Amino acid sequence: MHEVRHDMHVYHSSSTDFKWDALSTLEATIAAWRDTPVPEPIAAERGQDYRFEEEIAQLKQEFSVVQRVAEELGWQGDFATTPCVFYMADEHGFFYGFAFKRKDGQGSFTIAPFEMPWLEGEE
Repeated sequence: MHEVRHDMHVYHSSSTDFKWDALSTLEATIAAWRDTPVPEPIAAERGQDYRFEEEIAQLKQEFSVVQRVAEELGWQGDFATTPCVFYMADEHGFFYGFAFKRKDGQGSFTIAPFEMPWLEGEE
């Protein structure tokens, strides 16, 4: 199933365990962003102590939207695994999306601000 809600592309598919553990969890992504050395142009603008807090706040906000979208489609707030973050690139840079499995064995959600046509028709 593919729907667009709140500017997010939502895919609901059967659960898979294949390579799920290769994804970075939401918590691990936030920790990695905080531990990332500040590139010189950003340090010059925001200071050496900058820890990407604005970007982390945006990531958390976008995940809140993702949860709301999934709830609109029947998700009941249960996770079989910790929510994960994945990245895709286009000519403008990297973008992230979210994936999580439902605890009730009713499949997985993959939600991102970009289309993933290879997931269409899954269910």
